[in-house]
Amino acid sequence: MANGIAGAALLLVLLASSGAEAADSVVAEPLSIAAFNVQHFGRTKMSKPEVVDVLIRIMSQYDITLVQEISDITEVAINNLTNLIRLDSGKPYELQLSPRSGDEQYGYIYRSDRVSVVKQQLYPSDTDKGDQFAREPYMVTFETSQVRYLSAFTLIGVHTRPTSAAAEISALSDVIDYASQQAGAAQDIVVLGDFNAGCSYVTNSQWETNALKNREDVVWGIADYTDTTVSSTNCAYDRVVMKGENLAQALVAGSIGPFRYDETWNYTEELTKLVSDHYPVHMKLMPKTVSTVEKNVKPQEAFTVQDKRRVSESDVTAALSASNSAGYVMTGLYSTSGQLVKAEAVYGSYKLSGEGILDTLKDFKSAFPSLVTDDVIKTLAYKIENGALDDPTVYEPASRPRWYAEVSCSDLQVTSATLACDVTVKRATKVA
Repeated sequence: MANGIAGAALLLVLLASSGAEAADSVVAEPLSIAAFNVQHFGRTKMSKPEVVDVLIRIMSQYDITLVQEISDITEVAINNLTNLIRLDSGKPYELQLSPRSGDEQYGYIYRSDRVSVVKQQLYPSDTDKGDQFAREPYMVTFETSQVRYLSAFTLIGVHTRPTSAAAEISALSDVIDYASQQAGAAQDIVVLGDFNAGCSYVTNSQWETNALKNREDVVWGIADYTDTTVSSTNCAYDRVVMKGENLAQALVAGSIGPFRYDETWNYTEELTKLVSDHYPVHMKLMPKTVSTVEKNVKPQEAFTVQDKRRVSESDVTAALSASNSAGYVMTGLYSTSGQLVKAEAVYGSYKLSGEGILDTLKDFKSAFPSLVTDDVIKTLAYKIENGALDDPTVYEPASRPRWYAEVSCSDLQVTSATLACDVTVKRATKVA
């Protein structure tokens, strides 16, 4: 009995250790950044449990969230929210809170296991030419070891005054220049928040002369026609503006935009309006992978099509002995009795496009028409064109995508002397 107990204990240890290993990932999660104008955020809003639950759920998704419209001068509400996010998520969320800026404060709620704060300041009022800002922007420089192409970046949070939005947005160009001078190596900058950059607050003529809008070294991640409001208006108030080559490389394509959480999580309009009159806007940065995996492991996507019309063994044998294999390397696998078990034809090189690799299959079909049919090639072409080999876990396209193809005939039926042939197209991808 004692041996049985010891054996069971050992089995539990082995299972626990294997589970822990299985939980480890060779790829980190993308670094997610959001900006959220939590309308009149203070103790009154924190007294509504249903609203607090939504705020926790939203901000637990992100590694950094810029919170705007913090109206509680005691700072109790934002600290309580940060603590609740930490407790609910089990992640080490911390708060970087600005001094009062006009009638509000900015707060960055961030995961300290993913980023660290190395510098922070309000945009100096004596640098604010003409005292443009009702609330000086809040600049925080973060460092991270978990993002590809990027080790540090500066976030500039801003909430403009609606009646002076055009002038304040234009003045953000000066803020970017100031941040670049202060940031040292962290020359990758994101300006984010409620710009009030839409509808009647900024006219077309004002956009034409806007200094930030007309800078050639920045990218506006949210278009003028994007609605970031909860109400019936259609206004692109909240924006994400980026500067920096490393940042451009690190950005996950298509990741910038408003998060309409009410639609995703099926919340009522009433509850959504209690939370805020804005949606969060967010973006993602590419994660790093384990270096040994990046160096040694080369994933491939594959799509296989089988024609159920079987091929005669004699046709396959003839292909194996043919002098012209259309650029394919052909090999046969035989049983100990000399019976053909499997035949493989692998394209001897690679092509840089799906169309290119399909052309090799067409050449192979010309040489061996019974092994690859028109129907198979057309099906493969359709699948490739419609995204069958678009791995959603790959965050960037390979600089030189390599495509491969192979034909495999197996499953010999002795009674009919026929085999079934599969045709596979593969594409090498990145780990992440």
